[in-house]
Amino acid sequence: AVPTAVERLQRRRRSQVYRLRWPGGSVIAKHCRTHMARVERDAYRVLARAAVRAPACHGCLGDVSSDPADPFSWLFVEDLGRHRFTPAAPSQRAALAHWLGRLQASLLRPRTAADFAGLPVRDAGYYRRYLDRALAELPALPQERPLPRPVPALIGQVESTLREVARRWDEVVAEPFYRTPMTLVHGDCLPKNIQVWSAGGAVVPVDWGNAGWGLPGLDLGLSALLLADPVVGEADHDRYAAAVRPGWPGCDQAAVRRLAGAGR
Repeated sequence: AVPTAVERLQRRRRSQVYRLRWPGGSVIAKHCRTHMARVERDAYRVLARAAVRAPACHGCLGDVSSDPADPFSWLFVEDLGRHRFTPAAPSQRAALAHWLGRLQASLLRPRTAADFAGLPVRDAGYYRRYLDRALAELPALPQERPLPRPVPALIGQVESTLREVARRWDEVVAEPFYRTPMTLVHGDCLPKNIQVWSAGGAVVPVDWGNAGWGLPGLDLGLSALLLADPVVGEADHDRYAAAVRPGWPGCDQAAVRRLAGAGR
């Protein structure tokens, strides 16, 4: 049926998101690069087998009008409503921690590789490649383009911090990967990508285009970050630990706090 209304929710250079309305219902339509759409589609397929109420994916279609060298696709997912996550609200932080814990507990140590077919592995090497690229490219930025006066100094501070992370890599990042089970992670679980589901009030991450096979707890650390503000409201480590413990009996609040810190 032809939609009776189309509402634009987001428009960026590489993605657009719309709400399509019909009498009695609606669906979210996302237009993005095909490789991102496929990751998100596969993440929703995994979510459908998890022990949580998760949004349904209604399909993924290639956009035949896009450039074959840079193809785009349409992804259609269940509409959760209009209510965004508020990290300053303790009840919402607790609900998110419970949802993430139950999800990730049910997907720890998948039975077969097919459970995560199509999803990237976000292990220590994945993050190390980003770190090495940043350290290789950041110093040249002030020479490559005109920047406002404070920015070169900021770049220098960031570079110094990242070199310290590289020096302590095994301790800060790699070591948790050696002793922690892996599970489905959202990968971009910032407040802007989390919604309060209108039907029942569950707090659920959306926009799973950065999903992969990674460490539990990392998403919890990201969920307390606002891009333009300091951390607002500490993540609910206790609630997450209680929810994830059935799948990971050795997990405690201290382990969750370390993982959330690494994620942040």
